[in-house]
Amino acid sequence: MAYRKIRYDPSRDFLRVRDFLASTTRRLGTLFTWDISRWNYARHFVVPYRGGREGIGTWEDRLGIWEADGAIAGVVNGEIPGPGIAFLQLDPRHEAILDDMLSHAEQRFAMNREGRPRVTIAVHDPFRDQFGDRLAARGFQPSAGEPEWMSERPICGLETVALPPRFNLRSMADNDNVEARRTVLGLAFGHADPAEWVTPETYRELQRAPDYRKDLDLYVVAPDGAFAACCIAWHDPANRVGTFEPVGTHPAYRRLGLGRAVIMEGINRLAALGATRAWVGSGQAFYGAIGFAKKYKEIIWEKRL
Repeated sequence: MAYRKIRYDPSRDFLRVRDFLASTTRRLGTLFTWDISRWNYARHFVVPYRGGREGIGTWEDRLGIWEADGAIAGVVNGEIPGPGIAFLQLDPRHEAILDDMLSHAEQRFAMNREGRPRVTIAVHDPFRDQFGDRLAARGFQPSAGEPEWMSERPICGLETVALPPRFNLRSMADNDNVEARRTVLGLAFGHADPAEWVTPETYRELQRAPDYRKDLDLYVVAPDGAFAACCIAWHDPANRVGTFEPVGTHPAYRRLGLGRAVIMEGINRLAALGATRAWVGSGQAFYGAIGFAKKYKEIIWEKRL
């Protein structure tokens, strides 16, 4: 089979990559690559939050795409604008391009640490199981640190959404209040300084993601009108799965069951769309307590150049 490496063109390739990720997951029945939520969230939130409009172009320039007979066979991408971790998205039927993908990662994502250049890649455990020997032969070694987890929960029917008195659950389709939405997001993730919060324009950029839906961008309203908890659910109809990213609760409203409530509402809305599973990119005990179980590991491998 003939392969070729092409330059990423966002107008042509963003949705092609999204569909490649979804179809690879569906065919394999396991999370061999990113899911579609992470692809949307990286480009439309993480990258502009970390690097502004200029950062989007930098991120796009680092991407590598490989095609086989005009169809995507593999992608190497980052999650932030600058160098750092390279994520390998490979359809294992096209393992012939793996060495070229690793070379791209070494050339485009290496950075100096502890006085010498290193390259770091991240793959899910099914990838490791199939290609770990080849990574080791290229000089990559797996990290001994705790992996990142993707946890899974079955969607079996309607869940109870329990809120304290005078708290209400709404979505951005009901009231598109970006100022209040960015406030709860910033505070939920430990940013007391408003200068560290996502800007209104960056939140609007997130809302421009192709798979973002305002009716799945949920929040809890406290009696004083403040947004007290929030989450976004991303629906992948090809795999009948919904992913929660991000999820957070305002520090002043924790231990009231609001995080659970907003997720249960998200699960009910995903169920109405036909989803049979929910994912969340975390292995925290909170998610275990509401029915999620650790499912997939993302493993870091590093090479000194």
